[in-house]
Amino acid sequence: MESRSTGVLSVPQAQPIGADFPAEASARLEQQSGANPNPYNLRDAGYSYSRISDESQPEWNFNIIGNATDSLRGFEEENNRRSTGAVLSERAPEVFVANKGTTQYFALLLSVDLVEQLKTKLQISRMISAAEQLIRASEIDKAMVQHTSMQIDAELSRLRSKQGDPSQRQETDIESLRKQILKECTLKCRADRMLELVANRLEKLQEHVQTLSISNRIHETAYQDLLAQPLRESGLLVEDEELISISRALEEPHLECDQGSLFTKYSNLSDEPERSTDNPQASELLLMNIRQDLDEKGAILANIREEFEGLDGNYYRDKVAFLEELADGEHQHDISDFDVFHARRKHEVTRQLINAEAEYDEARQCAFDAGIRHFEDDESRFQDRSDDGYSEWTGGKVEQRIHHECIGSWLDDLSESEDSDSRTVLEVDEWDAESVDVSDSISARAVGRLRMKKRQKQRQLDAKRAEKAAAAPPKTPKAGNAEDEEKDLTPNQYFEIRSRAVNKLRENHRPNPYPHKFHVNTDLREFLKEYKDLKTGELRKDVEVRIGARIYTKRASGANLRFYDVRAEGARIQVMCQSQESTSNIPFLDQHEHLRRGDVIGIKGFPGRTSPKNRAEGELSIFAQEIILLSPCLHQLPGEHYGFKDQEQRHRRRYLDLIMNDQTRNTLTTRSRMISRIRRFFDQRDFIEVETPMMNQIAGGATAKPFTTFHNEYDQELFMRVAPELYLKELIVGGLERVYEIGRQFRNEGADLTHNPEFTTLEFYQAFADMYDIMEMTEDLVSGLVQHVTGGHNTTYHTQTGETFEVNWAKPWKRVEMIPALEEATGEKFPPGDQLHTKETNDFLKRVLQKVNVECSPPLTNARMIDKLVGEFIEEKCINPTFITGHPQMMSPLAKYHRSDKGICERFEAFVCKKEIVNAYTELNDPFDQRLRFEEQALQKAQGDDEAQLIDHTFLDALEHALPPTGGFGMGIDRMVMFLTDNYSIREVLSFPFMKEEKDRGKIKAAAAEEVGIEVKPGVSEDVGLGKK
Repeated sequence: MESRSTGVLSVPQAQPIGADFPAEASARLEQQSGANPNPYNLRDAGYSYSRISDESQPEWNFNIIGNATDSLRGFEEENNRRSTGAVLSERAPEVFVANKGTTQYFALLLSVDLVEQLKTKLQISRMISAAEQLIRASEIDKAMVQHTSMQIDAELSRLRSKQGDPSQRQETDIESLRKQILKECTLKCRADRMLELVANRLEKLQEHVQTLSISNRIHETAYQDLLAQPLRESGLLVEDEELISISRALEEPHLECDQGSLFTKYSNLSDEPERSTDNPQASELLLMNIRQDLDEKGAILANIREEFEGLDGNYYRDKVAFLEELADGEHQHDISDFDVFHARRKHEVTRQLINAEAEYDEARQCAFDAGIRHFEDDESRFQDRSDDGYSEWTGGKVEQRIHHECIGSWLDDLSESEDSDSRTVLEVDEWDAESVDVSDSISARAVGRLRMKKRQKQRQLDAKRAEKAAAAPPKTPKAGNAEDEEKDLTPNQYFEIRSRAVNKLRENHRPNPYPHKFHVNTDLREFLKEYKDLKTGELRKDVEVRIGARIYTKRASGANLRFYDVRAEGARIQVMCQSQESTSNIPFLDQHEHLRRGDVIGIKGFPGRTSPKNRAEGELSIFAQEIILLSPCLHQLPGEHYGFKDQEQRHRRRYLDLIMNDQTRNTLTTRSRMISRIRRFFDQRDFIEVETPMMNQIAGGATAKPFTTFHNEYDQELFMRVAPELYLKELIVGGLERVYEIGRQFRNEGADLTHNPEFTTLEFYQAFADMYDIMEMTEDLVSGLVQHVTGGHNTTYHTQTGETFEVNWAKPWKRVEMIPALEEATGEKFPPGDQLHTKETNDFLKRVLQKVNVECSPPLTNARMIDKLVGEFIEEKCINPTFITGHPQMMSPLAKYHRSDKGICERFEAFVCKKEIVNAYTELNDPFDQRLRFEEQALQKAQGDDEAQLIDHTFLDALEHALPPTGGFGMGIDRMVMFLTDNYSIREVLSFPFMKEEKDRGKIKAAAAEEVGIEVKPGVSEDVGLGKK
């Protein structure tokens, strides 16, 4: 299929319906489209996206499906309602007239085997016809869904192309566009689910038709034999034509009639008097109760099995609901959390299914045993009361015999379901499976009797074997592997057992589980580079290697060979331990007996490459001569297959995250490399790195809400710093003309995917520089940083919503003027720069917000409303690095006024992927103007803006001592790391992100010391050191 690119997404292009589209589907589309000139547009043809659902059957199936399904259901109900007598009594008179009406012939008609074969043959024929209709309808459904899916792809392509092209969406509401795309993605998910349902249904129907065709041939042969053989033996029917006419007469449609009419009409055919029978009421009542209990458990099992099968079937429907809730902001989960929730639910339903199957198996065995006893008792009663085989088919004995046959049929079905894998579906080719030739006139009922006897013999044989095994002397159990047994333990059980074992080592020092020192002489990363060219089977016994590493896997091959996969410094190596190579004083088995996954060990050995028998090339390994336990891991590590993927637990237990996930380690090492590169950049330009206070009497330097703390000694409330700007400029006043600081900032604001209460920033200030000098330094710093980390200037970034951004960091960067861009986007002429702070401008901005349908949270100050408009119409277009310049002065209290535009200041912000990364400006060094800016901020704070700054008299005093013309710069380190490591969550790039307290933790689990019974020393509180993250 042809594809077309939309910049960040390639989708299949919708094609017109051609020869591959079924003619019936095309005709139906044309019929429902009416006067619409485009009959292939599903929206206009009545197949709107809202009709697509995730139910087990599509809402928009054709009438042929419903009719075929109703026919099947009606036929099944009819056969359940009509007894054997009803089927025969409707056709008996015609057949009786045509075939001389003898007593022997009606005895033949009353044969249960014949009737059962007739009913089965008719039912299979109708089921084949209905299934073929369903197949044709399913093919139409499949084509319709495929066409709908292509239309959704085309719509998505159009919307995303519109989103990526600024010229097409200048007048477009960005939020509305985002919601449309999310809606189309949801519809696409539903359409994919619908296509999967229809394809599965089509495949199952085709398999069903094949199976039914085989069964139809088998039952046709059995039916003809059962009908023809007795007639030919009695001389009543010789010609095949007569046989065919009788068969057709029995198969023709028949009218409703009383069930017992045949038995009443022909009950006097036999001259044998009716004999008295036993009354097995107690046995019948017991069997009835057992069967009722079995049916109830079967219904419960069917419901649970349906729920289990629907977990994967409803995956798309549940994910659509999750996406809609996520779009509405009803929860704070990530998209990846859905798979975690789905896996937990599947695990729970699996446990319920296993329990229900066990209960059903037990009830089925009980019912089978009771049914066997009842059947044997019933059989013996018939043998006692019948003088010949004919008398039991006449008079009142007929109903008793039919009841007896029903019990046998029920037992056959019960035994067949026991052998079936699905426990509910019977094999239609069961005669072939048992190697029984139907042509020998052996009926399905006879085959069931043979199976039952076979099972009884098998049970007797099993009982004899059990008695023989019980009489045999007990075998000595083989010593089990402790590590294999530990795999089945729960984490708490493992922790308890492991803690006791390690505590015993602490007491006897055999070996000491916590030694003081292990000498390491090899870096594992250098080891892999140096010895990567060793040939298979080559050993370097003259080289001594000593490394410390953590065990990830442990394997044993006999008593004298052990393999370990260990990791150190982010690298992995195999350790091969052979008893003949051991040089330790400790026996070989004792060295490895206490080692488990997660333990930190010291390895002494030599390099080499293994020589395996099953492949040509061996694996580079360390051939260990001695293994020393350095620190045992008391907890059970997550399994290698599933790993450690829980997002919340990964962030709370970062140590375990680093152990299990290499990606986390790579992210943190990349962060360290970036900070080192930044320091080198400024050190090479004669900047001085400084440190400024974390606690301030006034929260200044940035527009943000601060954290507060209290100093007990001075009895004074303090603020955690929101920015180091004022202190750094005071250092410029003092003569340190080039300074920078990389440090933590604290802001008491919301936490989300891109914000954390504490974060790291870079700020630098250079005397005798302005905004334009800082722009050039910014391009040099960031572009060089990207090239240092990635090796080029192009990176890929994925958002939480699935958007993909291809970013080019090469300079020069694009530059956008704020006010002209807003005028173009809103279609309104903004007031002059020196009027942007007035009350009239406030009213103007409120009207603009209402016009463009943008909401701004209170207080509605001029600065907040302009910032909101910038976020909606300018920032959304900034994918590649872009400078936004021309900020109003009232938005930048610390920036210097523009040298040519009144009311505008010399400030710029750099945006990438719609997010800010840099804020910089020419610093305001006029103490008179600075005081007016502070007063304007104080006025905004009085209006309710908690983020506005207070007047800092100390900083004003510093300005009065003369601040030279200065350029200042601030950049978020965390956000830059997110872009260069392709992480949309800030928690992934922080070593220990801030997390809410776990409210559902309950009781704090016991520590290792408590597990082994180590008591707290007198005078030390038991609560000391108990804390929660």
